[in-house]
Amino acid sequence: MTRSRLRPARVVLTAVVPATCCTLASNALAAGSDVPDGSVQITHAQILVGVTVSGDTSDNTDFSDSGTVPLTDCGASIAPDEWYRLVITSPIEIDVSLCDPGGTFYDSKIWVQNSVGTVLACSDDGCGSTGGPSLIEGLLLTPGSFDLAIDGYGSASGAYSAELSEAVPPPPCFLAPPCSGDPEGEPCNHSIPDTINGGCNSEPDVFGTVTVDGPAICGTAWAHNGTRDTDWYRFHLAETTELDIELRAEAPTVAFFGRLQDDGSCPVAELLADENAFRNCEDPGFDGHAILVPGWYFLFVGIGVEDGNGLFDGYPCPDGTYTDNAYEVRVRRQACFLDPPCDGVDEGEPCDEYATDIYNGGCNSDAGAFGSITIDGPAICGTNWARDWERDQDWYAFTVDGAPRTIDVHLRAETSSIAFVYRMSFGGACPIMFTPPGDHAYSASCDPVPVVGRYTLDPDFYSVVVVTADESGAPLWHGFPCPDGTWRNNEYRLSLRTPLEADLSGNGYADFADILIVIQTWGPCSACPSDLNGNGYADFGDILVIIGAWGSGE
Repeated sequence: MTRSRLRPARVVLTAVVPATCCTLASNALAAGSDVPDGSVQITHAQILVGVTVSGDTSDNTDFSDSGTVPLTDCGASIAPDEWYRLVITSPIEIDVSLCDPGGTFYDSKIWVQNSVGTVLACSDDGCGSTGGPSLIEGLLLTPGSFDLAIDGYGSASGAYSAELSEAVPPPPCFLAPPCSGDPEGEPCNHSIPDTINGGCNSEPDVFGTVTVDGPAICGTAWAHNGTRDTDWYRFHLAETTELDIELRAEAPTVAFFGRLQDDGSCPVAELLADENAFRNCEDPGFDGHAILVPGWYFLFVGIGVEDGNGLFDGYPCPDGTYTDNAYEVRVRRQACFLDPPCDGVDEGEPCDEYATDIYNGGCNSDAGAFGSITIDGPAICGTNWARDWERDQDWYAFTVDGAPRTIDVHLRAETSSIAFVYRMSFGGACPIMFTPPGDHAYSASCDPVPVVGRYTLDPDFYSVVVVTADESGAPLWHGFPCPDGTWRNNEYRLSLRTPLEADLSGNGYADFADILIVIQTWGPCSACPSDLNGNGYADFGDILVIIGAWGSGE
């Protein structure tokens, strides 16, 4: 996603003469050079007002493949390239954009390197579409000379139009509601050394702590006068784990994982920034995702832009008038795939957070649409999502007839989800009358067996609702977007069941907990719950009944 920003007035410099020309008109710029020789320059003053350079790489050679220039983080290519020399006279953060749909007509790649060939930033598909134009945002350059390469992915080449401008950061805001996790413990103060969590940027190194699937961290960050606060949180993994970063922030903030040395110390062994998390207030962002092998890692949080580059000015510590520079960050185990897949009735609603729910939004929908479910009938195979302060809510209507009835709500989910029951108005209509007493069913990260919530219900009309939430039932509004087709489908499996007679513990299963109850009441047991076979004793006969009903009854 390209950030919205205010742009300064723009000077357009069109290539009107070949790169070999030595004399330029005052309002024109030659096409980029075939090699980074500085013959075509873009000045600091031009970047300040905004400058667009246009050309065509098709008739150039591939200088970057000669071995003179290190391979970039965007991957090697054999495409021809054009070069511009950037002459910087004071510290400045710049944007380089090929995103104008009318200017670049091939699968581009761009990067900036310093005077000794070290790559400072690169971009492939940075404008948001695969196989499209490129974007570098918020690149800090100090006084000196730098080279900008207009390149291509693979062997791609063609016409381009690149806009260079001073980066203008978006305005900050307030988080609502405020963070409810553990405080970072560091004041927002750019005048004192960071002795709390400066990580490998501190001497000696010092880390905060983050717990996988633990509470959120409530922190602050700043960027001021060419430097920024960097917050490092260390954690250890004993087994290969798939993790997500969930992030909210009042200023443009980036978070990503990195690997430390085997003993948890600096220097950094590896940066894992390809799947970073970026948030700026309520703007759409995305959550970092990584599969990490056993070892020591850190979670990095700092002011930055979506492609991971840092911002080093424009976000001082708060003055009490407009922002606290606050952020909220969590590390969660990655949701997984249900195994085996659901074998019931399809919900019928696609996982689409941008579509109106006309399927089963229940009392949250203007149309009051409900799905349906039957006690001891087929399971429901559905999907849900939570993203950017919205979440999917799936309502399934059912009826209890004749006499009061105890039911178990069984739920398995790839997201952190709960299922609970509402009592509805006459005929099963909205509004809700009340929530019957009982235990909601909670499922996180594909619990190996269904999680059960038990309710005893009078004859009436009801709905069972599935939503993203934590174990306490508190709503989750972030971290579970609709699937991208590569690693998660956001699926759940929901069913309503009559409790098993052999379920003495009330956990929804016939299992060891029930065998222990029989053992604890061993002996004469006339008319007691442990006497499952009716012989007047709690004995091996009752244990055999439990074994015969073993499992959840599904």
